Amino acid sequence: MPEKKILFDEVLNTLSDDDENIKQIEQQLDYFQIPYSKEQVKKCIDDMLENNMINIAYPCKATINEFKRLMWNDSHVEKFWFKMTAKGRSYWENIELK
Repeated sequence: MPEKKILFDEVLNTLSDDDENIKQIEQQLDYFQIPYSKEQVKKCIDDMLENNMINIAYPCKATINEFKRLMWNDSHVEKFWFKMTAKGRSYWENIELK
């Protein structure tokens, strides 16, 4: 399983140019051959929401608590779209390439 920071950085990278849902984030991780579990991605998104690195873009009035309540139900969680915040963009712009 990947280091938490690698997954965190790559999820932010996925959100750097557009809003995305979990399915699209997982496709990006697959493309870059980053190993992950669905649970890790959901937990990473939850952590990012809690730390104001990303927001819920859709459904428009959805809250972090709604995401937390539904995050383990794949059919519901795929309906959420996420976008990077200014704080997330500032962090992403300073990621050092290895």
